[in-house]
Amino acid sequence: MCIFPTTIKHPRQKAQRGSIALVALTALVIVFVIGLGLLTLGSNARLSGKRAMRLGGAQAMALSGVEYGYWQRVQNAQPLPYTGSRSLGTGSFAVAVTDNSASLAGTVKIVSTGTQNGNSVKLTRILSASTPYTGTPYTGTPISLPVTIQAEDYDKGGEGVAYHDMDATNNGGQYRTSEGVDIQTCTDTGGGYNVGWINPGEWMKYTVNVTTAKSYVVTARVSCGYAGTAVGTFHIEDELGNTTGTIPVSSTGGWQTWANVTATIPLASGKHVLRVYCETGNGVYNINYITFY
Repeated sequence: MCIFPTTIKHPRQKAQRGSIALVALTALVIVFVIGLGLLTLGSNARLSGKRAMRLGGAQAMALSGVEYGYWQRVQNAQPLPYTGSRSLGTGSFAVAVTDNSASLAGTVKIVSTGTQNGNSVKLTRILSASTPYTGTPYTGTPISLPVTIQAEDYDKGGEGVAYHDMDATNNGGQYRTSEGVDIQTCTDTGGGYNVGWINPGEWMKYTVNVTTAKSYVVTARVSCGYAGTAVGTFHIEDELGNTTGTIPVSSTGGWQTWANVTATIPLASGKHVLRVYCETGNGVYNINYITFY
């Protein structure tokens, strides 16, 4: 009788193999948990980013409300407390302005709530309550838009209030001869006057009443006796920071040879003070009138 040897597995080998299997299983579980966590974190980050974008728009509206409330006090001489609201193209804001002098002399407290696509952000700002705008419409009544505004009909109020000019002399010697804005006789169709000798940093203000909130097409009637393109630039702005952006003026072939330049500016309904501001060009262009429609 043959007896074949039998292989006997040692208990320690079984234990080692069991430990290896357990370690492998544990590693798989850890990898799964970490992967799930990373997926969740990435998803939350994307959701957080989208929410931040939404709130960013509402915050921009709230900032517009702060600027608007400050303008109502400083530019429009509104008595305090003041409350108001406006709807713009991308959202709306509600604003309340109160005297903050009891807490800090010479300041106002502005609380603005901005809303965009159902999201709201509330901002509180303490700002200096500087002297309100004291300029008044040239005709006594705010100019109603849409309309054509003659450049020489800027507000009353004088240097540093209704306009700023580098010198106190009206170099054109026409129309408003006691003021520093340079006005001359205009030979464009319709005659009248134009503003000239315009230098960088000079500006004029116009009190207007916007009857319909929208993006207005702005057409400025200009002339330029210098050769070249974009030899001078200007822009038009309101108190909310809305602006036409830079408007370039190129050669028109003569100081009384006129052409149109166009841009757009979004304006909310209500009373505003628009400012025409010269950016570049030392006396290189004239302005006859500006049309908003």
